[in-house]
Amino acid sequence: MWWCHGSSSNYDQWWLMELCARSSRSPSPFIEAISQSYICAGTEWCSQFGIVLNMVEAVSRLDLKWGVPVPHDKFKDKVFYVWFDAPIGYVSITSCLTTEWEKWWKNPENVELYQFMGNDNVPFHTVMFPSTLLGTGENWTMMKTISVTEYLNYESGKFSKSKGIGVFGNDAKDTKIPVEVWRYYLLTNRPEVSDTLFTWADLQAKLNSELLNNLRNFTNRVLSFIAKDPALEDSKGVGYHSIIPEAPGSESHPLTQTFGEKVGEYVEQYLEAMEKIAMSISGEGNAYLQESRFWKLYKEDYPSCSVVMKTSVGLVYLLACLLEPFMPSFSLEVLKQLNLPPEIQGSLSEEKRDIGKAKRPWE
Repeated sequence: MWWCHGSSSNYDQWWLMELCARSSRSPSPFIEAISQSYICAGTEWCSQFGIVLNMVEAVSRLDLKWGVPVPHDKFKDKVFYVWFDAPIGYVSITSCLTTEWEKWWKNPENVELYQFMGNDNVPFHTVMFPSTLLGTGENWTMMKTISVTEYLNYESGKFSKSKGIGVFGNDAKDTKIPVEVWRYYLLTNRPEVSDTLFTWADLQAKLNSELLNNLRNFTNRVLSFIAKDPALEDSKGVGYHSIIPEAPGSESHPLTQTFGEKVGEYVEQYLEAMEKIAMSISGEGNAYLQESRFWKLYKEDYPSCSVVMKTSVGLVYLLACLLEPFMPSFSLEVLKQLNLPPEIQGSLSEEKRDIGKAKRPWE
């Protein structure tokens, strides 16, 4: 039972919503909390709350044969629309995992709740589910941030699991394509502003142009050159015998200084907006190697070659840090090749010293 301010009677929750929405008097604390927190502010709550009324009607008057029954005599033959009660599963599945589930779901002072979903599920997670939590009067962890996408379409149409149209988890696994390739592709193709399209041709193109020809090419050129033993015939007299060279004079090396400034600017953009720029940094690394002509520098200007190679190694490490959330096995492999323990994995923050450090990858 819920109490409506301005009325001397008690009403069940369904009719209370309608009564309060039509009333010219102040809403109940329950309704007011919902309207102010999730729908509108000020005096417009009544008109805006019509959204909730429409949703209440929709979720409680469905002629479906399967579902959770509506606990009301007037709707005894009806069931809830699945997305009305489904979010409760977030809580219940946590309670199945641990008896300490309230550390997450009833701890708003210490827990921040982020949710990611498609745009068609927004009303149920931003209005209906928070409403049910607020209605209990208990100290629930409420959603702080919601990240919503448009639609990812498949080839020339829409994904449809029932019709077998698209590529799904089991299909992705069967392709034997590494999971990090899928993760990278889906994140770079994420429909954040408008609908995007998945095509096998585009997946292959991004794999070849971005991951292989760009990122892997840069990383391999740097680390394989350093790994060479100049005493071996196959090395043609170049290499550092797997030892990263010292690089005195880096501060006064013009090409490296310009390169460092570009990298620093990219990292600053990344930290501010999490832009998908790791491949741009890798691309700058490839351009830096080409412009330096390091394969000739080794014999013509050994100190300058050492500056270029140590700077490039620093960039490889920087890329491992930036890509670790998306491509963790790539980052671990880089650390392994650099003979660094996994726990040394670095992180970047918006502090000026971190951005400044990115501008000096030779250090």
